[in-house]
Amino acid sequence: MIVEEFFRERLNEATDGMSRAPSPEATEYLVGVLSGFVWNTLDWEMMGYRLLGSMGPDRIVVLKEIGDTSLFLLGFFEEFCRKRIVGPGYYAQLGRSAYVELGSRFSRVGGQVFGELAREFPVFRETLGRVRAGMSVDRMAEYKEWIRNRSGASELALKRVGLLVG
Repeated sequence: MIVEEFFRERLNEATDGMSRAPSPEATEYLVGVLSGFVWNTLDWEMMGYRLLGSMGPDRIVVLKEIGDTSLFLLGFFEEFCRKRIVGPGYYAQLGRSAYVELGSRFSRVGGQVFGELAREFPVFRETLGRVRAGMSVDRMAEYKEWIRNRSGASELALKRVGLLVG
């Protein structure tokens, strides 16, 4: 599939040189998350309420949606999250908590991947930020982001095009 291969390549580029890169299983999971958002609407509103109202088998679906949406939202739209009432910390905690619960519900590989997503949520967030930065064509906005936050993702993108050295 073209979309999956595209995101697999972007993830490999993004994790190149990272001290803590995702496992191969987690990388494949992230390929699925990114590919899924190409075709699906990002439903980020009321995630906390959806989590509170979910029970039984539906809860697993809701937990996965919340974890994936939080991770995607923070990786690609963190600046947007900063302008919201609840902010990035809320989405990070919500996503991490969803992955913790998923990890505890599954055994073996599924549980390990969700456990890794929970433990290393900031690393995965940075990884998706690097993917976004690698896809950015607005270098001035990228530079302003780097000046404001010293974002590793923005720094990597700017180094790739020769706007930062080092």
